[in-house]
Amino acid sequence: MYRPAPSLPVRAAALLAALALPLLLAPPVEAGKRDYVDGQYGFQIKLPHKGNWSQTPTQPGEQVEVAKFKDDRKGDFSTLDIFRFASAQASGPTTPGSDPEGGAPEGEAPEIPPEYRGGRQTPDNAVDYFDAQAGRIARWCGLEWEGLPQPKQKKFGDVIGDIYVVEFQHTKYKGRRVGMLAGIVSDGEAEYLLLFQYQGKLKKMLIPWTQTLRSFRFAEGEVVQDAEETEKDLDKRNKTRKVDGELLDPEKRARVKADLKGTWRFIDTPHYLVVYNCDDPLAKYIAKRVEYMRKYAFETVFPPVAPIEECMIVRVCKEMDEYYHYGAPRGSAGYWSSGHDELVFPDLSRSKKPDEKTIGVMHHEAFHQYIHYALLKNNLPIWFNEGYAEYFFCVESTKAKLKFMKRHPMRYGTVKSALGSGDLIPLKDFIKMNQPQYYARSSLCYAQGWAFSTWMKNITKNERYREIPKIMFQEMQRGYLELQQGRTEGLGMGRGMNMYGEYNPVVQAAMKKAFEGIDLEKLDEDFKKDLKRKM
Repeated sequence: MYRPAPSLPVRAAALLAALALPLLLAPPVEAGKRDYVDGQYGFQIKLPHKGNWSQTPTQPGEQVEVAKFKDDRKGDFSTLDIFRFASAQASGPTTPGSDPEGGAPEGEAPEIPPEYRGGRQTPDNAVDYFDAQAGRIARWCGLEWEGLPQPKQKKFGDVIGDIYVVEFQHTKYKGRRVGMLAGIVSDGEAEYLLLFQYQGKLKKMLIPWTQTLRSFRFAEGEVVQDAEETEKDLDKRNKTRKVDGELLDPEKRARVKADLKGTWRFIDTPHYLVVYNCDDPLAKYIAKRVEYMRKYAFETVFPPVAPIEECMIVRVCKEMDEYYHYGAPRGSAGYWSSGHDELVFPDLSRSKKPDEKTIGVMHHEAFHQYIHYALLKNNLPIWFNEGYAEYFFCVESTKAKLKFMKRHPMRYGTVKSALGSGDLIPLKDFIKMNQPQYYARSSLCYAQGWAFSTWMKNITKNERYREIPKIMFQEMQRGYLELQQGRTEGLGMGRGMNMYGEYNPVVQAAMKKAFEGIDLEKLDEDFKKDLKRKM
């Protein structure tokens, strides 16, 4: 995951959506259009009449959230998310005067690493789900959460549902407000949570947004999108230039393309599928650039043990708000999700031309994605993973011979300052850090990881030091290949152990081999000496 330097703006107060199954039959909502009709679950809703609402895709594997929309007006981060809960939890339509069910039990949610999305237990009904989301925002605001207020009962067509209004003001930052307006409605077979969120006072939005909630209708009969229109829509989304040879992994490509919604388009390359909602020129550059990085950077420096046969997915959001609404970890500028099997980042530039930060973040995340496949979908040490992602951030060449920026535009100042103050982490401790430890000091660790990786590959004249990353990578490949072929027992492919706790045996063995015979105190001394003189 790419974490920006502290100077990059970061929005807080996120709604962390649970994993969900993407819709396949719902016709897209184009920016500026009001009507949304869901062809899979059979409902429809009118979007607010003020604003320019566009549809944001749900993440791969979603099973609760079925549709999501965002107001694209600048400076107005408003969202509408629609969640569906299965019939086993639906209580049927409420009637006036009925006593609504209570919220989830009190208590703090467990601490979850920000990039880890799949482990949080999802409430299985609309009231508890909304209660959990509101409780997280209350705690972010420094408030105690006492549960949802009593709802007002309103008609949604012929069905009576509940409407909730919840507002928060941050206890420390008075200008930070979060408003939530929710409707819960059921047809007896499933219940739906319709959730508006706004970063500010809700007063001006309450009337039109309540009207939107009450425009929700259960469709009579099945609504199915015309297959011929689907093919035409897919053809309009296709911005692929001519590709020589066959495309890798056509089945996976077809599945991802079938889920595209709204104004999202795609570009096929030999090894990648780039899906995007940014400007076409940037997307075309990224499609070309990611193939370049794979051929001349990643595969050259860390060649795979066997050809990678899977298509890799790259998703480019049009800006930060869409990136966060899609489900990105707060405080990040890009991420690779092995669970969702896609690389995601936003266009960080205000112009249509490719900019240094956007392309650098793409380089960083594309390395995470590549190394995941190159190591047979297993884990690796955080210093290696993030350090070499930052190393490749700095590639600026366009030819076969790699050329690097001498100084990382977002990390150099941090590492030089830490060198002067004596705050650099001793390398004997640095290489043993797990992911939570690394992220706890992310600004320093990302900078030191870049410096250490760059020093071993490009700076030091000591041949033994230069061999460290090569040996480390080859030994991990060998160990994981033996696991895959069943020649080693008891590790279960090595996943999960080295992310948040102790490194797994494959990584430990590779680390031992890579640093064998090296005095770590001397290594640290030589690194700092060259850092002063040559970097």
